[in-house]
Amino acid sequence: MGTDERVDAEPWHQFVLRVNPYKPSELARRDLRRLASEIWDHPDLEDCVPDLLRHCSAIAKRTLDRRLARAYWNRFKVGVPLFVELGLYCKSRQKQLGSPWSELSRSIPIWDSELGPPGLGDRLLRAEDREAFLAMANLRVQDLSGGFVDAAFGALLQSLAAKQNVPQSRSVGQVEGEDILSLGASLGESTIKANAELLAYVLLKPWIAMDPDDAYRDKVMALLLDRLGDPRTSQNNWDTLAEKLSRIQGLRDAAEVLRVLHQWITEKTVRLFFDLIARTTDRPDQWKERRAFWEAYLDNKFVERAWFALGQDARGLAQIAKSSHGLLFGRVGGSGAASSQSVLLMKIGDLIVAEWSDNGRARFWVDAAENSRFLPKFNSKYYEGQTLRSMSGGTGFEAIAHQGKWYRKFADHIATTTRIPYKGPRPVSLWGW
Repeated sequence: MGTDERVDAEPWHQFVLRVNPYKPSELARRDLRRLASEIWDHPDLEDCVPDLLRHCSAIAKRTLDRRLARAYWNRFKVGVPLFVELGLYCKSRQKQLGSPWSELSRSIPIWDSELGPPGLGDRLLRAEDREAFLAMANLRVQDLSGGFVDAAFGALLQSLAAKQNVPQSRSVGQVEGEDILSLGASLGESTIKANAELLAYVLLKPWIAMDPDDAYRDKVMALLLDRLGDPRTSQNNWDTLAEKLSRIQGLRDAAEVLRVLHQWITEKTVRLFFDLIARTTDRPDQWKERRAFWEAYLDNKFVERAWFALGQDARGLAQIAKSSHGLLFGRVGGSGAASSQSVLLMKIGDLIVAEWSDNGRARFWVDAAENSRFLPKFNSKYYEGQTLRSMSGGTGFEAIAHQGKWYRKFADHIATTTRIPYKGPRPVSLWGW
């Protein structure tokens, strides 16, 4: 489909000072071509557009008309009146535009700035429909880029968000999600970036009441973390995103939907911590017990937040994990901190728990306003190991050693403080409860 030709070396502000955009009939051919291509990015020159289009119509140059059609496709922006005018002009000239514009205009209302993007979006979701449409419209995959395509993907996501219900099954939800992911990959990074907020909503909404497969969840999570950041360290951005979806798109449940990602991150963080420490510990039997205990709370959705900080021994493994999942983590250092020491922070009900990778005591703080100065901070990049291990104080604080039937002591303390019972397995092979 082509671009708007080469980028002119002369800066735009110098160009409009040199020429008179209000008198297109007086412009040299080269300057007229540039004005026709680029004026659409400058709404401050909206008053110039009627005379420009009248002049283009009068001289009836096919090459200039095709340039205007490319500008409409590449520079399109939703809700900008300039593109209403440009679309009407292109519609009046569509017989002269040739391929692929004639094929497109027969298939979708391309020159209607309101109906065109949804019309294109409807033909893009499923791969087989997309291929048939490309063949019919005489387009290539690389032609599916630019402002009009960004708007089409956005219109498709809006449609899906408006009618999206709980999927009939996990497999159905994942197939629909894979279609969206496949389309996003085909359209490219700029289109995903332009619609990242709506994309997050549509990909997460099906999973409020059920969980997808781990592989699918990890794929979606990695995409959203890469495009929108980790909500644990950029909560304000995610709050703004939810407010924007609610206010502009009318998606009143946006905050609830986006919390699905937070839950996924929490679950992945806890499991990843145990995976990493299992590779570096010299007591795999002991670590198996701890994993079984804490994952029982995780599996029952009792862990509300999680963050880990790693000692040097596990940090290299975590960097590998970060590259595939996009999860952030902190590090443990300072004098008195062994390279093998790592810590997992969790919030369970009204408790904040610090579980260490060695035989040190697990520490339990009550998350209350009067205890704020005693509480460890989630989501920090660095923790002084000795300081974190010695933090104590505050109402309800406990430090419980991993000795004897520690799991009963842990479970009893959690239940007493939060009224959250231990609902996990109690296999004799793991411990005698």
